Amino acid sequence: MRTGWVAAWMIAVLWAPARTAAQAGPEEERLEYSVNYPSGLPLGTASLESRAASLPDGRAGREFVFRLQAAAPGFEAEDRYRSLATAEYCSLEFEKDARHGKKIIRERMTFDPQAGTAVRQNLTGGAPAKLETASCAKDALTYLQHFRREMAAGRVPPPATIYFGAAYQVRLAYAGRQRVRVGEESLEAERVQVSVKGPASEHTFQVFLALEPERRPVLFQVSLPQGLFLMELTE
Repeated sequence: MRTGWVAAWMIAVLWAPARTAAQAGPEEERLEYSVNYPSGLPLGTASLESRAASLPDGRAGREFVFRLQAAAPGFEAEDRYRSLATAEYCSLEFEKDARHGKKIIRERMTFDPQAGTAVRQNLTGGAPAKLETASCAKDALTYLQHFRREMAAGRVPPPATIYFGAAYQVRLAYAGRQRVRVGEESLEAERVQVSVKGPASEHTFQVFLALEPERRPVLFQVSLPQGLFLMELTE
């Protein structure tokens, strides 16, 4: 197993769209998933959290955290990603703390919405890099919440640039409804195809949303050379 496999899962879970009748999601939310081999054998777990936060200047903001733990013969991954954003879903900070086998990744991006810039810093060494961004740039976790809010209003966002360390181009396409099996339950869900292109990789995967007011992402399907991997909502 290679780190590209883990990157595919990172991108997949962070673009799970969801929709509610009145708002983009609850003030406090925790979604937990099982990650499985194509055969159904367990590979690991993941979780996605959203909560209110107080910004350094005293304003109300939002904090999002994503965690993944996965293991295969000869390879282990343990990742944590954190985002801090304004109430308008403009990114202020994005942190990556990941271990893929022997590879350690620790980064922080600091955004300046007024200047339209971001600074990417490798916390294990190296000079920081300054990037030009939109005035309300969005990291991966913040974009997820923005996308949920847009879908709640009946709008599908156009192609966008988001930041997961590097810049990625995201495109989404609604693909209709179908019945899917999640654990022991069979349910009807909406299917969304997500295409993500970065500097050195490109991934396409399927996200299935339960037909309920919250439109929770209940199933991810990621096609990789090893087969069709699944991530299923458990709580």
